[in-house]
Amino acid sequence: SLLGLASFVLDSLTETLSFDALMASLSAKFETPEWPAFHNAESVCLALCFLHSIGHVDVASDGALFRCV
Repeated sequence: SLLGLASFVLDSLTETLSFDALMASLSAKFETPEWPAFHNAESVCLALCFLHSIGHVDVASDGALFRCV
């Protein structure tokens, strides 16, 4: 589900990252025992939109993503 993915994204965003760096970090964990589901860039974008809408993630002026909480 997107809510579960949003939690996983937030957990993986321990430092300011570009979207590409975040996707590389997440892709390595998809379909492993840690996270047995596959998600693509579209579902990660939707999870980021959700996190942004509730004020947990924002975008820096250079486009990098960072946690607000």
